[in-house]
Amino acid sequence: MLGLKSQNPQARISAAKTIEQIGPDAIINAKELYEALCDEKDASVRTHLVKSLSSIGPSIKNMIPHLSELLSREKDTITRFYLIHALPAIGLTKDLISGSEGLDNRIGLLTLKKFLEKIQI
Repeated sequence: MLGLKSQNPQARISAAKTIEQIGPDAIINAKELYEALCDEKDASVRTHLVKSLSSIGPSIKNMIPHLSELLSREKDTITRFYLIHALPAIGLTKDLISGSEGLDNRIGLLTLKKFLEKIQI
């Protein structure tokens, strides 16, 4: 999507919001959203990119390790909040945390596990 590559942060946010509204059918944009998220410097744009990925849902479950790694490096509190909420939305479960060596332990898997228990996933 062209707007994700705009020089204008508001245009990038607008593009991310448009994709978010599409929901699961936006799976065709998942790779582009992830690449934009990895390259994005603006925290508010990153937050909207995460929300867009989250709206796609479990069909992008293969991105869990990649988003977990981004979570381990994310400094912005709001973006971290949305990343934590995006992981269960795309298919992260307590069982996956317990049984997966592919997820990076630096992200605080115990914290995520407790979070998932609290929201009863």
